[in-house]
Amino acid sequence: MEDALAHGAHALFFPCGLGHLMGLDVHDMEDLGEVYVGYGGKPKSTQFGLKSLRLGRKLEPGFVLTIEPGIYFIPELIDQWRADGRNAEYINYDKLEAYRTFGGLRNEENFLITVGGHEFARQAQAQERRGRRKRSGPRGFERGDRGFGA
Repeated sequence: MEDALAHGAHALFFPCGLGHLMGLDVHDMEDLGEVYVGYGGKPKSTQFGLKSLRLGRKLEPGFVLTIEPGIYFIPELIDQWRADGRNAEYINYDKLEAYRTFGGLRNEENFLITVGGHEFARQAQAQERRGRRKRSGPRGFERGDRGFGA
């Protein structure tokens, strides 16, 4: 398994990044330069599948990020890799044919990094709502305030 990962076999099914930082805008500050925002100035990988990672820096308390694992079956990419014999020792291309028309799926979840670890953003949102209700009475949010994921 580790050998398959080292050779990038996983990238056939997941050729994109796993997630990214969030802020005022979903892709906050990326115009500044992904290397500076997502990598803290360190160089990115050039390997297919890893070069698309948008977040490779050490996480710090207060960061809000999305984690988006998924699996994709891209017929053109499958055809290209099969024709090139790419990672044939790890990928059974004959069995893969059954999934050509599947497309893909992805799960997106948002997290707040804390001093002690992390909070699932829905938990943080619910705690914020409870706190606001205590401060502002039974109505909860002020008009227009929608919290995380708004």
